[in-house]
Amino acid sequence: MTVQSSLTQITLKLASRLSGHLTVVAITSIALSPTAFGARLAVTDSSGSSIRLEGFSDGERTRLMGFLRTAAYGPDVPGAMKISTQLMNSVNGKKSEKSNNANSEDDDNGCFFSVPDRFRVFKKLPAQDPCIDQGTSVVADTGSQILFLCKDGKTVKDFDFAMGWSGTGKRKEGDEKTPLGVYSLASPRRSGDGFYKFVGVGYPTAQQKEKGYTGSAVGIHGPSRWGRCLGFLNATFNWTNGCLAVMSDNQIDEIASFVTTNKAKRIVILPLEETGMK
Repeated sequence: MTVQSSLTQITLKLASRLSGHLTVVAITSIALSPTAFGARLAVTDSSGSSIRLEGFSDGERTRLMGFLRTAAYGPDVPGAMKISTQLMNSVNGKKSEKSNNANSEDDDNGCFFSVPDRFRVFKKLPAQDPCIDQGTSVVADTGSQILFLCKDGKTVKDFDFAMGWSGTGKRKEGDEKTPLGVYSLASPRRSGDGFYKFVGVGYPTAQQKEKGYTGSAVGIHGPSRWGRCLGFLNATFNWTNGCLAVMSDNQIDEIASFVTTNKAKRIVILPLEETGMK
């Protein structure tokens, strides 16, 4: 296809069958724009198509976010979509099977189509590289919801992410918010909770504990096993209990590899202004 100088709209129907029970259909608009590509390439040196979501009502957004929360945590958490007992029993059955199989998170989950990682929601990137002065680390900008891998103060790769269902500024266990600030990064490991891989974030810090902050198990992880067919939708609607979730297993593999290979030990979750740490 020839890319015209004017914005070209292509509407795709992206379908994903999850565990053979449910089909989620998203109507998206892929914006093919030389100008847009140039802005992204200038900062990330990565290629791929950008997606502009159109036509989602507030109700539809709420339902899709509710589905993502149900797929990850079950139907009883706040904001989750209520689903049938038969379907829930099927999910619980699959979870029981997985608990007896150490490699189960690599098994196929019934997808007959997965959205390619190159499809991303188009976003305006920060005017200045967030990795400047950050050495070799990970920087997560909750304003743009882009996670940057930093090496020697420069961005080498970036990823879209979803964050806490209730926003940012985590203070207590169960508030479903993503913490802001500077934290240690743990070595990548298997998730154990259905998110494939997990890179732990050192929240709360010793200083935060002294101030009464509570919470645990905050980190960077992949999509839920039910949601891994959905690609960019996993990183478009905020559905987590406070973690940073990228759109695919491939992406969390890349992040885990970067952290391990480059011995990255720190994550900065912006903005720091709200934490008093800037």
